[in-house]
Amino acid sequence: IGIKNCYYAPVTIEGESVTFSTPVRIPDLESLTAENTYASGKNFADNLCNIDINVLTGATLTAEFSHVSRETEAILGGRKYSNGAMEVNSDDAQKSVAILYELVFNDGSTERIVYYNCTLVRNGNGGQTKTENINFTGVTLSGGAISLPDGRIMLAIASDEIEEDTTVKGLFDNFFTKVAELKAE
Repeated sequence: IGIKNCYYAPVTIEGESVTFSTPVRIPDLESLTAENTYASGKNFADNLCNIDINVLTGATLTAEFSHVSRETEAILGGRKYSNGAMEVNSDDAQKSVAILYELVFNDGSTERIVYYNCTLVRNGNGGQTKTENINFTGVTLSGGAISLPDGRIMLAIASDEIEEDTTVKGLFDNFFTKVAELKAE
């Protein structure tokens, strides 16, 4: 499996209204992990577990890039940015964004995924000294995804399962130009 085409799209949430801005590419994606998070509960009666429930609450996201510009980092982190300079403040408020990316499989099929309501920040600033070997130090962005007001968390579209001339095919084809959303039919 490969991975490519990472984008973010700022999201504005006002009450039940959700608006996505045009997706912006974050180049140099090396890896991305999205692990679902659950609220869990068990109920016991008559000396037996009679209810065991796991409810999806969101996801934990970790993305590794070869490089992330300070401008992109500032946008995601809600930081001040001007002409290459980024200032970090304890009052910075992270921006809610949709995160879009694409998995590529050995058979040539792809899966395009969007998490609708995420926050991501850079984990730190580090590097390595020059040695006789070539070492690469990437940039890690991590954070989480939570549901939108209507409960939606993510959408995945598999290229090898799409029927021709469908709404879903249009969503897949335009995935990185507009945040894909399934509408109730």
